[in-house]
Amino acid sequence: MEGTPAASANPQDPSILVFVHTISCDDAINTPLGPLHSKLKLNTRGNINPATGFFTETSTPILDSGTGLFQGVTAKSFLSIEGRLFPTGAIDMTFAGQVC
Repeated sequence: MEGTPAASANPQDPSILVFVHTISCDDAINTPLGPLHSKLKLNTRGNINPATGFFTETSTPILDSGTGLFQGVTAKSFLSIEGRLFPTGAIDMTFAGQVC
């Protein structure tokens, strides 16, 4: 998973998280143009405690951004994410929800 800060992020409040996350799998679906990996972009909003690094986020799919197994995901899909950002840059996350 990769996260890119969204343009709507508020630099004045570092506790608010706004990202576009991209999930990419290592699967390979054969197509006439070569292999296709499953990938999905998600709009993510959440909060972080800057002092501890603990955060919570909710991600919803950007419709029509899915390929492979994620092609055709619906607006009913979501992921709830809890995690911690460490001073070393390491991030631990747990996910709940479903992408359908």
